[in-house]
Amino acid sequence: MRKFLPLKDLPLNVMNNFKDIKSYFKNLSDKNRLSVADVEQVAFDEAKYDAAINDVRQRLKVKLLTGFCSSVLVNQIARHYCNLGERFANTIEFYHGSTILDTIELLETGKLKGEEFTKSQLIGGLYKEHHSALSQINSIATNISHGINEEIVESAKNRFGDSLFGLLNSIHSETINKRKRKGKLTGEWIVFTKIGSVNYYLCLATHQEGKGEAEIIYNKILPTFDEFSALAHLKK
Repeated sequence: MRKFLPLKDLPLNVMNNFKDIKSYFKNLSDKNRLSVADVEQVAFDEAKYDAAINDVRQRLKVKLLTGFCSSVLVNQIARHYCNLGERFANTIEFYHGSTILDTIELLETGKLKGEEFTKSQLIGGLYKEHHSALSQINSIATNISHGINEEIVESAKNRFGDSLFGLLNSIHSETINKRKRKGKLTGEWIVFTKIGSVNYYLCLATHQEGKGEAEIIYNKILPTFDEFSALAHLKK
């Protein structure tokens, strides 16, 4: 389902200023990321969560061709099916579990390849693939703020004049389509590794967690080295 960005917080005068339009999308991305302090604890329905775990495992039987999915990742996906949200560094993220599973399927069929981590010795040899690039407002806004340029804005103005709705959605469509054609859509990560021709899907992580030596990601995937003996050599 295509998602459109909200119009209510966009002042009319930004239609005449590229920098303000770009800033709007950047602020929209930041605004829709919840900090830990922004959320409240809710009652945990263990039966619902266990059912979600079982459901994810059943879906993976269809999605996985030769690969394996860690219990860490299964539990993470189940959280998002239950709409519990998950803490990543200092933010709380809510993802669509089905989008994550669809991304795994694309990796399994070779339609996505992933990109190797190269800046950290701790997680060297692991790969990342973006998920949820177009399934949440903050991800859409991030992609637009990264890809928007003056040419796209001027084209939208020429086509839609004073129509705020038309302007915003033209910028949305043109920028997203351009980044999609160039393979530059960004989202958060599925972290995985490759042993021969087999993929091992390990966890969900964010760009913030991947900074520096990525200790957060490494500590998150530690249990997977014991779960899969083929990964023992990755343990530091």
